[in-house]
Amino acid sequence: MKELNVIVGGGADYYCKNCKATANNFNKVVAEKFPDLKINFSHKNITTPEFIKEFGTLLPPCLIIEGTIVHDGSIPTESMIEQAIKHFI
Repeated sequence: MKELNVIVGGGADYYCKNCKATANNFNKVVAEKFPDLKINFSHKNITTPEFIKEFGTLLPPCLIIEGTIVHDGSIPTESMIEQAIKHFI
């Protein structure tokens, strides 16, 4: 079973509505298109110095897969998420 590490980044330590929408879209795509894929999912505050040092300045919500920024600044569409997942599996 393939496994991916996924981060949804937002401007706080909790899920805002856009982070929730990003996570929901991601989970929907995985359930429908990649049911055998194991996801290690987390949420990070993108405004911390540690995060900025690692990834640079990003706009929330952002989606990071396997340490690579795949989207930031808006809620990614299901199509965008599907293409990003395909790139990593």
